[in-house]
Amino acid sequence: MYAGWVTDLDDLRIMLEVLGRAVGYEFDESDWIAFEHGGFHDAAYPDEWYEYSVGDVHVECARDGDENVIRIRTSGSPESDRQVGIIADMLQRFCVERCEDRESRAVRRHLVLEGSLVGTTSDAYRLLGEALDAEVSAEHDADALEAIAGGVRTPAHLIWRDASASQAAMGASDFDRIVRVLERIAQSELASRRERLFTHELVGDISRRVEIRGEAVDSVRDVQQQLHDQLDFGPFYGWNLKALWDRLYRDTARPVRVVWTHAHQSRRRLGDADFLAVATLLRKLADQDLGKPSGERFEFVLHEHEEVDAPET
Repeated sequence: MYAGWVTDLDDLRIMLEVLGRAVGYEFDESDWIAFEHGGFHDAAYPDEWYEYSVGDVHVECARDGDENVIRIRTSGSPESDRQVGIIADMLQRFCVERCEDRESRAVRRHLVLEGSLVGTTSDAYRLLGEALDAEVSAEHDADALEAIAGGVRTPAHLIWRDASASQAAMGASDFDRIVRVLERIAQSELASRRERLFTHELVGDISRRVEIRGEAVDSVRDVQQQLHDQLDFGPFYGWNLKALWDRLYRDTARPVRVVWTHAHQSRRRLGDADFLAVATLLRKLADQDLGKPSGERFEFVLHEHEEVDAPET
């Protein structure tokens, strides 16, 4: 058995992920969401122990009300206990950061292309060039656009509003040609494992629409039930957030757009903790698909101007 401590939730997550690798268990996003939703988060009660299994290793965690650290106990093999001790010692001595967390902190500019202003292919190239702060002219073409977007040096996310209107005005062939350029840029960055400096999103394109009717949500189970009914999760669905992540991540065909209407009503009925747990899960799923072609994405939209932010204190 090992008994020790780490400083905060960030270090705890790193410990669990590294421990999982050491014992042959993939501690992924769905595990962390289940871990937090199960009760261990920033607002967890001091000195109340929370249990979770990482492969064959039994992990217990509790906030220390006096020392302001997270206490950890593990029960596993002598080798796994030794590895936990090494990981904890490293986290106590050094500042360690997950690469995903470092990337998410980068300030990402949001650039907007108004699709209703696009009547021709030349319009599209000109407006895209303007959105990307490039020297523009009527002679812009696909190669010029790829060079411009590929040369972005600060994180930027291009939002093409009313994309369906652009598609109708330009014609499907020309529209798809431009979209493929944007997708090729995003895919080449992912393939080379660079930080995603350029991403894009089509708003108003055609995809399967799944609606969470916020006025009919009184519990997390209600959210899952609505998604279950529309996406057919099957008879063996587990009715928890880890199961929801697995179904939407692995088993739900793309493209699909989940739209949560009347979200403010859901938040009021669920409470901030449960609402944010579900909304954050859906947002993370959408973020994972940002670099994919438009026909292969999971998208998530909150209606009535609801934001996935921590509650005010």
